Amino acid sequence: MLRFVLLMIAVAGFAVSAAALISAQSASNDADRIASEAAALAARIQAAEADIKAARTRIAIVTRLQQRQRARLAEKQGPMIRLTAALQMMTRKPTALALVEPRSLDELIYMRSILSAVMPEIERRTASLRDEVKQGEQLKLQAARAIASLDESQRRLTERRRQLAGLEASE
Repeated sequence: MLRFVLLMIAVAGFAVSAAALISAQSASNDADRIASEAAALAARIQAAEADIKAARTRIAIVTRLQQRQRARLAEKQGPMIRLTAALQMMTRKPTALALVEPRSLDELIYMRSILSAVMPEIERRTASLRDEVKQGEQLKLQAARAIASLDESQRRLTERRRQLAGLEASE
């Protein structure tokens, strides 16, 4: 839906700009030509302002998506961190100690069997976290593109306003 709205804004801006350019080219006398060019520049300024608004909207959307993703990652990381900490605590006993204490050998075997049962789940959950991180990287790229688009639109707007001021000064 957002893409459609942005596309419609862009199409409307370009259509207005194109129509204004055509009327500027067909004007016969200088006053009409200058007025038509001023109208064309005003239409371009409006299109650039629409581009800026669309870019700011994209940036806001990407920012909200990033915030949601951070919350999801924090939610998923909590259990994984606790599980990892528990596994580290359980495996801290050195293997040599297991040879000295027969009970420790049983614990070691038990821990290894638990680890072999838990490892597929850990791998599945870490794969999900890796996917979330990749999505985060894609969101960063989208944000960078939106910011670059905003910067370009602002540059065009400034240039067109300068051109319009020059045109109005020449009248």
